[in-house]
Formats: sequence, structure tokens, C-alpha cells
Amino acid sequence: MKLVIWDFDGPLFESRKARDAAFRRLIGEFPKLPVPQLLIEATPLYGPRNLIYLAYAGEAPEALTTLEQRLRELLREEEAKVGISREVEETLVRLSELNCRQAILSLRSVLGVEGLLQRLQIRKYFDFVRGRDDLPAPKPHPATIEDLLQQAGVDRAETVMVGDSAVDLQAARAAKIHYVHAGWSDEPIGGLFTGICIASSPRDVELLAIDSIPIQSTEKIRVELRQRASERPFSFFAGAGVSIPSGIGAWKETYLPILSKYLPHGAIAKMSLPEAVELVCVDAKDGGELFDEFKKLFRISREPNPYHYAMVRSRADTIWTTNYDMFFELAKAATKSSELNIIRNDTELKDCFGQSRKMIKVNGDFDSARFDKASMDWNLILSDEQFDISEAQRQEIWRYFEDEFRTSSIVFIGVSFADPTLKRVLSIVSRRVMRTRGRHYMLALRPSQLQDTVTMRRQIELLKRREIHPILFDSFSEMSSYVCELAVRSRRPMIGFSGRTHKLDLSGTGSVAYIGETLLADGQLTIRQITTLSAMLGAQLARGGFRVGSSHGVGVGLPAVEDAHAARRHAGRFIVRKKGDTPTSRGAPVITHGEDLQSARELLITASALLVAMGGGDGTVDEVRQAIDRGRPVLLVPQAGGTVCRDHEKLLRRVERMHDEPLRDAVIAANRKIAAIAAEALPGYLEKEFCPMVMGLVQQLATSAVSHVFEESCGKADEIW
Repeated sequence: MKLVIWDFDGPLFESRKARDAAFRRLIGEFPKLPVPQLLIEATPLYGPRNLIYLAYAGEAPEALTTLEQRLRELLREEEAKVGISREVEETLVRLSELNCRQAILSLRSVLGVEGLLQRLQIRKYFDFVRGRDDLPAPKPHPATIEDLLQQAGVDRAETVMVGDSAVDLQAARAAKIHYVHAGWSDEPIGGLFTGICIASSPRDVELLAIDSIPIQSTEKIRVELRQRASERPFSFFAGAGVSIPSGIGAWKETYLPILSKYLPHGAIAKMSLPEAVELVCVDAKDGGELFDEFKKLFRISREPNPYHYAMVRSRADTIWTTNYDMFFELAKAATKSSELNIIRNDTELKDCFGQSRKMIKVNGDFDSARFDKASMDWNLILSDEQFDISEAQRQEIWRYFEDEFRTSSIVFIGVSFADPTLKRVLSIVSRRVMRTRGRHYMLALRPSQLQDTVTMRRQIELLKRREIHPILFDSFSEMSSYVCELAVRSRRPMIGFSGRTHKLDLSGTGSVAYIGETLLADGQLTIRQITTLSAMLGAQLARGGFRVGSSHGVGVGLPAVEDAHAARRHAGRFIVRKKGDTPTSRGAPVITHGEDLQSARELLITASALLVAMGGGDGTVDEVRQAIDRGRPVLLVPQAGGTVCRDHEKLLRRVERMHDEPLRDAVIAANRKIAAIAAEALPGYLEKEFCPMVMGLVQQLATSAVSHVFEESCGKADEIW
């Protein structure tokens, strides 16, 4: 942290001690008035006027004024007796030595705070002192904090507010800075403070300030993994978090309601799942009932989510999972991924050893589980005891994991730092794997609480020692999208280009008159601009991990494929008929297929995960229609003119017939965005937005529960390449 903003009363100065003593003296000085029915120790630190009105609500205005005046006098006397605790002063000194700037934000007057700071001899530790009489706006308005951030020249993420009241918390939240509750001030805590960071002593603030420097950006590692997914074999390791979007795996929603039937709720909250299961299973009857409840829970019909579909459709060598559900099996069935072998134990691993892709259920699952009353064995790994002996029971599985950790890259998803299987993984790695050829990755959410940042920083360092590098995300949706992107990149889908700007002269005398500034019918872009745009898009796609294919359309397909091939070797292919007048180019490899245009056209469409079309003649519109009818997303560029522009609305109406509703809506929205861009702004727009737009649509294919376009197109593209 670079800036700590302190509330004065409570966190720094024991004003409650002075206030309580002054109030008791006040009661003694006015014995004729009714004794207030007020427990002063439990009353928030109100100002003198509010406290008097609360304690003596039934008295006359004149009496209230007298009481308030006297209370203020008594407060000054009592505050003069109060010092500063040794712990607070030591923390101020250490923060100052660490070059952490400090400020006071108080509802007292600046003069009043300054006077107390001078008396306490701690003014030198504060760079800024702000009171109620010089603020742009009093707490909880964020204006003063914004002003402090600007003066100190620090970022919100590097600032913390230390307070002890609802006003302090509201001010921190309004300014979007971290908040730490000063638990040592004894100020009552209400429901508003649920889930906040509570410091039990000033020393905690010092530790948080030192250790909670914002975790460095992991964008570089994120880019590195994207690249690896396109080029090298890797594996996924899926934890419980992967199944939470499908309704299973969350502690509070899945396990706690069942376990609470056998153990006190408060006790379970302090246990891990394996520990709680083991305690329940001490009683054979309870153990049997718990097993039946879990088995029923995990066999309830639910749908896989994008994580499952993306991983199954990826080219990951192995999908490791600790989950007890059947979501991966359901995703496999829906995607017809016959090459993915499901493995639950050592025997099944030996039976398919050497075969292609594997999905290894590290802990087993409830579909094959059984309950043995005599041994309390569940035929899966769930209790503490079962985790302890899992290495002995599953020697081949863990030996296979060691080999993958040594030779490949593993991407951990949905695995918390408290996950018992992750602890087992780290233990095995540290004991048995001395060296690994690849880097491994763990996807996790960026912590929102200050204390979690401190913990994660140390956990990250622990993981890095085992060559596991974190990639942090701000939301689950962002993480899910990234996993889908890895799956897409691992398959390197082909993007087809359809369309042309003009024909070539095959008489041997050269091309027909090529006027770069010529417009196609209804076009807003010149032929030169279309050619340049197509080349740019092809190169972008190749650098983004896609393959590019086209029939050889001059001005569209030709520059797209040639520049894709130039940007990334072997990223481009021409698909043409074996006979006829189709010209060929030496700028990229040529695949000849079929005797006529229709055969070549069918291969192009089948191998394309998405079709881009612009310009063109009737053949181009026919290709777009076929692509839409076969479930392929299309991106149309009407600004280029030609038949794509002429039939633009008809083609989008055809998209509305697509069976996959989310994909249909996404395709229409993307095409509407492109069509709305002015022609002069289109190249700049597509340069920034085209690849993300294509990736988003292809991700829809990769996570679709009803479409098989992704696997069909990728399989055909693999054949071509």
C-alpha cells in the first residue's frame, strides 16, 4: 500500500474511553434528572449533541442545551487525559519508515485534530489532515478521498481506509478503495460490516499495507498460454469450480445442507469436506445415509456448461478432474467425442494405455460408487482417510500424472488453494518431480478483499516454486471465456473467405483492366481497399491462431489466404476444383478437390468454422446460403458492394432459421455491428474488433449443446492440412 487513510476517533485516538468517562460524570452532576436508560458502552460514538438528544429525549430544550454544553466541557477534560497506545504509535512509525504515506480523514474540525496530534506528538507521521470544515464534502461522500488520491499521486488499488464506523465503510466503498475495520477500537459492528477485513490490532494494518501490494498483472502469462495452446500439447485439470455453473460443487449450496443433518452447522464451517465426511462416517448408519444422499445429488439430471463442452472439444491430451459428477460424460455424448476415453481407476487406465485422449476422474465418481458397510469404502476418494491412501490405491493414475507434469503443460481450472487434491498434487510434485520441461498454469479469480490479496500473494509464490504460474481474472465469465478460447486455439479452426472483386484474364495477356479506385455495384469501398482489407484480415486471423481457406477469389480470398500464409507458415490453403479455369497461386498451398465448383465449394464450407464474405457474384451468395443452412456463422461486409451487399438483408433473414438460438443471436448482432460502421471507418474498426468478433462466434460453436459444427469443421480442416 502507498497510502493509508486513518479515521481519527477510534483507530488512532481512544475517544470512546474519554466519551464514556465524560458521560458518566455528566450523569453524576445532574442527579435530579432521570438517569438515562442507555448502555453507554454499547452506544456508537455519536457527537455530543446527538448523544444528549438520545439519552435525554424527554427533557426541555433549555435543559438539553445546558447538558450538551457541559458534556463538551467534560469531553475536553477527559480527552486531555487520554494518550495514544504504544501499538498504534509503533505502526505509524513503521509505515512511515516504509515510505507509506498516511492521512487522517475525520469528522472533527481540522483545528481540533491538529491540536490533539500535536499534544500526542504524532503529527509528523501524517502527510495530510482533513477535517469536516475543509472537506470538499464530508464523509461518506467520496470527494475528499478522491482529492487525497490526487494529492498523494496514488492509485485506488494502492490505498486503504482504516475506520471503525458505517460512515468510514461507506466512504471507502463510494471511493472504491480497500477498507479495514479497526477491531481494536471496540466500536460495535452491525450487519453492514459482513464480509469486510477486520484487523484485530494496529500491527495487522502494517502487515496488510506491506504484503497487500496489488498482485502484478498476469497478462503476459495469459498471452503465453494462448500461444502454447495453439502450438503444443497440454492438459486440463478441472476442479469443483468447473461444475458450479451447472448447480453442483459449491460448498454452501451443495455440501453444507446435507452435512448439516449430521453435524452442527457452526462446526462444519470450520472443516474441509473430507474431514466432515470422515466424521459423519464414524457412525455406519449415518455413513450409509450420507452416501445415498450424495449419490442422489450427483445423479440429478443437470446440463453441462461451457467449461465442459470446451474442454471435451479441445485438443487437450488429458482432462484431469476431481469432480464426482457426470457432466464431462454428458458433454462427450452430446459432442460425439468417441476418442475421449473415460478413466476412473488404475485398471481402466491400463486398458486404454497408449490410446489417444483421456479423461481421468482422479477421485472416481458417484455413478460407479458403491457403499461397503464393513469397510466404509465408497469406491471413490472423498473422506480424509480415503485421501490419505489414494496414492496407494491409484498408483498408476498418479504415476501418469507425474509423467504429464514432467513432459507437458497442465492448466488448472476451478481448483481452490484449499482443495485437498491440489494439496496432494503439490505434495507429489515436490517429492517426486524434480524437473519439468513445461510450465503449468492455474486460473483463479483476483481477490477482492485486502486480506485475501495478502494470502494469495504467498500462495502464488508457493505455486511458482512448483512451476505452476497463476493467471488472474476479474470474473467467472471472463475466466470461462478464456478457457473456451484455449479450446478453440488448440483446434486451430479454419475461417473461410468467400467473394471476389473482379475476374482474371486467362488469355495470357494479363488481368482485365484493374482500376484500384473502382467501386463494385452498390459498394462504398474501392477494389484496392477491399483487397487491402482482405489481406489484413487474413494475416490477423493467422496471427490469432486460426487457419484461413478460400477458393481463390481475386481481391478477397486470394489476398486473405496469401497474407495468412505469409504471416504464419502453413496457416493458409486454397481449395479449388481439379479441372476448369480456376487460376492458382504460388503464394500458398493449393488443395484440389472434385471435378466441379460445387465439390470444392462444399469442402470449403464443411471445413470452415466461420465464413467471411464480401463483394462477389451469385456464387458467393450461394456459398453464404449453404454455410448458413449448415449451421456455420457468417460475417458479411456489405460496404464492399457486390452480391453480398445486394442480398445482405435476405441472408440475415436466413440466419434467423439457424437451430442454435444463442449462436443465431450472436451472428445477427455481429453482422449488424459491421453493417452500421461507416465505410471510411471500417478498416480501423475491423483491425481492432474483427479477431475478437470471430473468436467470440467460434467460441459459441465450441460450447454449443446442440451444434456439431465445431468438431465437424475442425476435423475436416485437419484432413486438409
